[in-house]
Order: sequence, then structure tokens, then C-alpha cells
Amino acid sequence: GAAALTNDATAGFLERRQVANGTIVGAPLALPTAVNGANRQLTFSGAASVEGQLSRSSNGKYLVVAGYAANPGTVNVSTSTSAATNRVIGRIDAAGTVNTTTAFNAFSGSGVRGAASTDGTMLWVATDTGIGYTTLGSTAAPTILNTGNVRALQIFGQNNVQQLFVSGGASGTYGVNTVGTGTPNAAGTAVTTLTGFTQANSPSSYDFVAFDRDANGSIDQLYVADDRTVTGGGVQRWKLNGATWTLEGTISTGLTAGARGVAGYVAGNTVTLLVTTSEVGNTAPRVLRVTDAGGATAAATSQLLATATTNTTYRGIALAPLP
Repeated sequence: GAAALTNDATAGFLERRQVANGTIVGAPLALPTAVNGANRQLTFSGAASVEGQLSRSSNGKYLVVAGYAANPGTVNVSTSTSAATNRVIGRIDAAGTVNTTTAFNAFSGSGVRGAASTDGTMLWVATDTGIGYTTLGSTAAPTILNTGNVRALQIFGQNNVQQLFVSGGASGTYGVNTVGTGTPNAAGTAVTTLTGFTQANSPSSYDFVAFDRDANGSIDQLYVADDRTVTGGGVQRWKLNGATWTLEGTISTGLTAGARGVAGYVAGNTVTLLVTTSEVGNTAPRVLRVTDAGGATAAATSQLLATATTNTTYRGIALAPLP
């Protein structure tokens, strides 16, 4: 917060807040900015808004996030060579222990955007030049599953198994896509766009959350963050009809705001979403709690939980890890 955000490496923090009112719980957890034994730095580009996507492992016990083994101030970190600046996946448990031993010389010149995990050991990373698979503590180059331009990774149930999904905003990956079948770790894995998503209706998809509302073992509802700040931005609500996904509408996050991070849960017939916004000029993004009772998306209500202070920003959001 001491200076304006730039493309240079910048320190990151995790805030824990109450869903009810946004009250912060404890002190923010600083991600490492210096090497400590096998643990590496974990910093982000201060200006690359797609970086810092946060996810919770599918077993609920860990948060995972991807960044750079770079000291704060490292110039143009997103386009740095990976030999000089390794890419890093961080794992954080409920006690606030940060593990950044997973670092690799791969995706050189590319921005790392997000990560996902089943159990805190199997790890996937998303970049603007592909998806990689590695394991906790590995310093070997990840297996490159696919070379598409992707954004956020998440794992949800599909056909009674865990399935890796990825979002995108480029040719071949617009909207939400499956990555192979299940949780693949082989090179040459196909990325397949879910039927119904197109460039026209999903030109700038970021994070997403999925629910199995009919409890049949497969997701049938998706909320997808759209970061457009003019027309169309907000949180899209999608419903599975047969084999096709249908856009039911977009929940507004403000007249000149879109959304980038989204997480949530279901209680009864109500979905509660936690959202980080995109704002014109990337100035003062907000954290919102959105309540959707399932009617028209225009009827969804939102409450402000937090606003980023000067020279800071909000990126990813996830439910807290379980002990």
C-alpha cells in the first residue's frame, strides 16, 4: 500500500472475513517475500488483474494459489523468464501454515493465474500458455496438460467423480471448460468447452463456482464471474438443461463493475456467493456477499463486505479451509 500497483512483483496477503458482515478475523496472513529453507517467495504482479485466483482443495482442507518466486519489486514479473524467476504454487492450511516448496522452471514469459488441488498434494496450475500438473514439494517442471490460454481452475463433482474445470477468455477456452476426464495428469489432455458457452455470451469469464442442486452426483448450476465493467459484467447464473448449459441471467455487481473472484455455498433454496469485483481503472475493488433465492437474477441482493484501500487490490476469494 505504500506505492501505486505496477506490473512488478508485489507482496500478497490473505484476509479472513466473516461472511455475515465482512468483519476481519485476526491479522492478514502475509505470504512469504523471502526464501526460508525450501519455502520460496510467493508474490504477484501488482497490475495483472487475472493473477491471484484462489481455490479451496476439493477435500476442503487447503487453499491453493499460484505466483512467483520473486522478491517484491522484481520488474515485469509476469513476463519474466522462469529460469530466473521460478513459478510457485502455495498451499495454506487452516492453521495458517504456508507451504511454498512447490517451485519450477516452466511457463517462462507467461503469467501464472490460478491453481487447484484435490488433497493439497496433487496440484494443477493455470497460465496464459497452458495448464500444468505437479505435486507438493516438487521442483521439477510440471507435466503440461494443455497449451491453451486459461484463467481460473476449480474441481467439482461430475458423474460422481471429481472433475477439473477451467475458465477462459480466449479462442478455444471462452466460458467454462472441462479438462480431460476426472483429474488428469497426462500431457495432451483436451480442454472441452461446456455446451452452451460461447464467445458471444462469455467473452471474459474469470472465476466460477458450481453446485449439484438435484444431488445426483453432477453439477447442474454454475455461477461465473464476468469482469466487463461496461455492459454484461457481474456474476452469470447458468443452469444445465439436459446436456446444454443455459444462461439464466447476470447478477449485477454495480453499473460500472464486473466480477473476478467468486465462491459460495448453498443452504436450503438459497445460494450465498462471495465476490470480488472489477472496477473501472481497477480502482478500489470490493468484496460483496450476494444472496440468490433462485428467482430472477435481478432479485438477488448484495451487501458490501470490504473495499480495497489505496494502492491495494482484491483478487481471489474462497471459503476458508477446514481444520
